[in-house]
Amino acid sequence: MSQFGPRQDYAHWGLRAGATLIDFGPIAVLPILGSIISATGSYTVGMIIAGLGYLAGLGWTIYNRWIRMGTTGQSLGKKVLKIKLVREADGQPIGPLMSFVRDLCHNLDGWVCGLGYLWPLWDDKKQTFADKILSTVVVPVDAAAPAPAPFGQPPGFPAQPSPFGQQTQQAQQPQPSQPFGQQPTGTAAPSPESQTEPAFGEAEPTQVLRPGPQPQQAPSGFDEAEPTQKITPEQLRQQLPGADGPNGPGTPQQ
Repeated sequence: MSQFGPRQDYAHWGLRAGATLIDFGPIAVLPILGSIISATGSYTVGMIIAGLGYLAGLGWTIYNRWIRMGTTGQSLGKKVLKIKLVREADGQPIGPLMSFVRDLCHNLDGWVCGLGYLWPLWDDKKQTFADKILSTVVVPVDAAAPAPAPFGQPPGFPAQPSPFGQQTQQAQQPQPSQPFGQQPTGTAAPSPESQTEPAFGEAEPTQVLRPGPQPQQAPSGFDEAEPTQKITPEQLRQQLPGADGPNGPGTPQQ
């Protein structure tokens, strides 16, 4: 089934015949002129003119009918009359090679008294025999281009309004800022029991020492110093063995 829908979307026979005349009219001038000259005047000159006309016509056909129409869908005649040759399946140009094959298939259109060329007059898709073989159609330029999709919507799907005129997304209301150091409204301050120890990398809480008398702390047994007794040099001398006593050297102490 074609994507171009109803019958009136195809180019009618008159537009197709006019485009063909525009395409082949210029290249037929020199061969006709050469034939006339060779028949009424110089045969050699006439054949030279006709030969140049055939060469020019071949070059023009390669460019106009095969390269240009295969790439863009429009030959010179089709562009003037605003029609386009496309594939029936996807509406795209058929390419230079298939344009050449299509012109070869046109020989079938002329075999039975040109019946294939007249077939678009009553055919639903306005196709010749060559068009039916290659599944091509000729359409107006406006019908070949798909309708543009609405802005922001994918092709083929109409824009869907939101229900009851509401917006699909609501703007978020800004939250009032809280003063520095205060708990947000509606939240309870954490209790001392729920506070956990500082994690790794966090600073431990410090204690500020205020000036004034501080409570005395009992020294630990590890840091407590043992009591010492002061001894004078005289007492040390008397305690040494052989020290001088009050009665002279070597006299033992009483």
